[in-house]
Amino acid sequence: MNKPIKNIEFKMTSISKKIIDTLDYCKLQRSIGCIYGDAGIGKTMTISEWSKDKKDVLILFVSGAYKSEKSFLKLLAQRIHARTSGCIDDIFTSIIEQLKQKDLTIIIDEAQRLPLNTLEDIRDLNELTQTTIIFVGNENVYKKMVGSQQSEFAQLFSRISMRTLLLTDNFKIEDINKVFEGLEPKASRYLLSIAQSKYGLRGAINVYINSRNNENITDKGLKAMANKTGITI
Repeated sequence: MNKPIKNIEFKMTSISKKIIDTLDYCKLQRSIGCIYGDAGIGKTMTISEWSKDKKDVLILFVSGAYKSEKSFLKLLAQRIHARTSGCIDDIFTSIIEQLKQKDLTIIIDEAQRLPLNTLEDIRDLNELTQTTIIFVGNENVYKKMVGSQQSEFAQLFSRISMRTLLLTDNFKIEDINKVFEGLEPKASRYLLSIAQSKYGLRGAINVYINSRNNENITDKGLKAMANKTGITI
């Protein structure tokens, strides 16, 4: 029996290339960017791959604990060694002072969780320090900027230099063959159907890993594993 695997190596899909092109452009322009779209499409994995050898890239994950204005600013302040105590104004001023001394690219993952006042703070950080800032999240982060609150977000929206929408429908058979090498055509097409569904590439990877560990990566083996894990296409 082959040694069980827990994950597979990063491969440059057409969607990953769009993400990296956006990251490269915004970093070069020192601007604000927005990468948004379906879940499970490889956003976080690609960002991690792009940033792993870059000491000037900071990734902030917006969990529920950090979605308020002060808690997010304290998180940012802690990561860049700025002041974390006192009122919001004191923390914000200290962040500006630190960012002016650095040349950072800040990536904010799950950015749709941020409220309006925090988004405005982030816009101001870009304007005052020319720090590259990239929002990453689901479609709600974009809807916040152009939807019912359009007038409130007009200033932020106008400063976004690159907007990249990513959908599971965009996956191609060539992407599947890059990620999952050596599959039979039927097996590749089946994993493509998973990747193009609500389960995304993440779902296809999970099915593949479990099937490979079960030593059956034929289309029948993949389908059986998908059914076993509750993935229905």
